[in-house]
Amino acid sequence: MDRPDHRPVHASIARITLAESTGTSVTYQHVLLVDPYSTGSGCAFRPVGGAGNQSGADVLSGHVDGVTWYGNKLFVATGHQLQVYDLGHLWKMSDTSTDQVGILGNGKSSARHHNWALPMVSIYFTGNSGDPATPRGRA
Repeated sequence: MDRPDHRPVHASIARITLAESTGTSVTYQHVLLVDPYSTGSGCAFRPVGGAGNQSGADVLSGHVDGVTWYGNKLFVATGHQLQVYDLGHLWKMSDTSTDQVGILGNGKSSARHHNWALPMVSIYFTGNSGDPATPRGRA
């Protein structure tokens, strides 16, 4: 399925895959990377991806140039950002039947058919070449 800008849907999200090996078999789960934000009435979350194609959203690139896992933190480099995720905040979704992302009208959480979502906890905008990174905390 393509989007109106003719990019495939999977190009508009960012996800990681966690695998567990027992030595004889491997199981895996895809985890959607999400951006939590506050609303006037509470909290919500949206997918990270598509280089800021979300209306009213920060420019959150979904193209990943590199990933580093250190302790409980996952660092995702996008070329102009360093996104930080905390694996201690892995969220189990209550509705995997829809392609929507966020808290649905029925109060259930959804991450576009994914069982899990991983919220961003911080982001560093690297700016122009040679500029120092600027931290920007996340809720």
